[in-house]
Amino acid sequence: MSAGNNPPIYGVAYECYVSLVDQSNTKLFKANPTLAAGDVQVVKDGGTAANLTTLPSASPASSKYIKVNLSATEMTANNVTVLFSDVAGSEWCDVALSIQPMLAPVCIGVVGSGSTTTSIVTSSMTPAGAVADQFKGRIVVFDADTTTAALRGQATAITASSNAAAPVLTVSTLSTAAVSGDTFKVQ
Repeated sequence: MSAGNNPPIYGVAYECYVSLVDQSNTKLFKANPTLAAGDVQVVKDGGTAANLTTLPSASPASSKYIKVNLSATEMTANNVTVLFSDVAGSEWCDVALSIQPMLAPVCIGVVGSGSTTTSIVTSSMTPAGAVADQFKGRIVVFDADTTTAALRGQATAITASSNAAAPVLTVSTLSTAAVSGDTFKVQ
């Protein structure tokens, strides 16, 4: 179980918390609400509702925080909706969580020397490149803590890649050239 991976990732177990509004006083959250089978369901991409694999519970015990654990299978959708609806109908108000998992990176990479605004020379890729254009059509996203501040969070399309373990990625124009040591993910 990934403990609260943020952002949520497609096909990876996810943990989050929610609080339920007390029906007897809607200005307060319900402490230690009773949750029974059928109270919490998941809908994937607008499909059929199904009970969660793991019934949520107060965590810590007797608190107002309800720990929700979604399995890797429950996270295999572009839109995952978790609906809390009190089957007994008298303890807490309905609530829905909408989660949009992002795709896990295909690989991670480190920039080598000699890059330009349209060419990223890599010093390593995990997994390593194996054939020409293996990464064509994917997106490079620079890490939030990469060396070049102007590239942090910047994304660009890969239009070609060389046949090498540490390939050269031809990309749409970046705002500035990457430098040796910059880090990124390919999605």
